[in-house]
Amino acid sequence: MHSLAIPLAERLGPRATDLVRRDHAALLADFHHYRRGAPPRLRRALAYRLCVAIEVHAQIEEELLYPALREVVRLDFLGQARAAHERMRALIARIRQISPQDPAFDAAVFELMREVLHHVAEEETAFLPTAERVLQGRLRELGLLMLRRRVALLAPRLPRWAYERARGLRGPTLALVGLGLLAWGLRAGTRRPAP
Repeated sequence: MHSLAIPLAERLGPRATDLVRRDHAALLADFHHYRRGAPPRLRRALAYRLCVAIEVHAQIEEELLYPALREVVRLDFLGQARAAHERMRALIARIRQISPQDPAFDAAVFELMREVLHHVAEEETAFLPTAERVLQGRLRELGLLMLRRRVALLAPRLPRWAYERARGLRGPTLALVGLGLLAWGLRAGTRRPAP
């Protein structure tokens, strides 16, 4: 097929494996922000964001990427990955039941981090290179499907995510964000609609 006949979004869209790697990098960056001695509201907010990111990532892989691979190759990793996702979901459920003042909260978050790190290492070293080799012609198509699915999964969680994000901000940062939103609201309110 001539390259101009392929829709622009499919030619320029992200590859599925690149999206997986970006998710991994974002999770690792968030892990570095988690501090055992931080105030409970900060730890709860970051844990919430981590849990949502992990849930969405796992669901997208299970619904789109893993089945695409199963169509073309047999990989033992896919069964192991599904089991790792279930362990992560169990830890997420436990984290959501524990108060951040309870020492078990930090223990569960760190256990989740260890599980994710192990899973990421396996995906990055074996799974993703295999996916790039056997799905090379479908990676951008899958990437677009994954982006659409991410939006659908995150949309109902967005208000809570934004709330937890705001709760996780420190005083001066929160004040600056509040002032910025106020200024934006005032500016938007003074605009006149186009005739």
